[in-house]
Amino acid sequence: RSGGPGGGYRACLRPGPDSRGASLFLQGPKSLVPLYKAEDDPGKKRPVKCFQGGGASPRTAVYVEAAPLASDAQGPQRVALFSYHLQPLAPGTVYDPSEECRPCTKEEMMQAFCTSELVVRGIIQRVEPSEDDDSDVSEITVKVSKTLRESTPEWRHQQMEGGSDTVVLTTPRHCGARHGPDQLVVMATTKLDQLVLTCAPTLEQWATVVQAARNNDSAQCLMYS
Repeated sequence: RSGGPGGGYRACLRPGPDSRGASLFLQGPKSLVPLYKAEDDPGKKRPVKCFQGGGASPRTAVYVEAAPLASDAQGPQRVALFSYHLQPLAPGTVYDPSEECRPCTKEEMMQAFCTSELVVRGIIQRVEPSEDDDSDVSEITVKVSKTLRESTPEWRHQQMEGGSDTVVLTTPRHCGARHGPDQLVVMATTKLDQLVLTCAPTLEQWATVVQAARNNDSAQCLMYS
């Protein structure tokens, strides 16, 4: 579907962990482009695949092809499951990977704090490539010192020595995230069953934003650090 009148969109897909028995294809200009093969290991987490659509062609089709079953095949029912995420693009624009890496503005920080599913204070302990072989994301492990907002407790479940909590987020690999000693306010939302980093100002930067919002009465929700 289109991202709006005259606008496009960026779509990302990912098969579910138990998806099996079907191949997924993207409609190309002249032929179908394979995204996932039916014989891909269903027990392995498969990478996210993204594409851009809209503009002159406001609709993009994804085709699902069931793999043939042998006449004597037995076993559990095979179900093809996948989730998707659509990001609207402004008219006349294309997806810019560098946009995912720039620091959030003050307004974006406030909106992210009020809408993110997880907001914590902590330090980035390590950054590692994703376990997906052909994934273009990195996994960030954050050592949590304080939870500020949390829509569901299931994200904060890994225990470190000493009783400290950690949480694992993803971010594009090309952003070059690094670990360090700075205390950050880490904001994340869920996309395709992953916690994705949205904003990560330093604690000092965030405290300044919170104080300014209180002085101007411009806070979009109850904000604190």
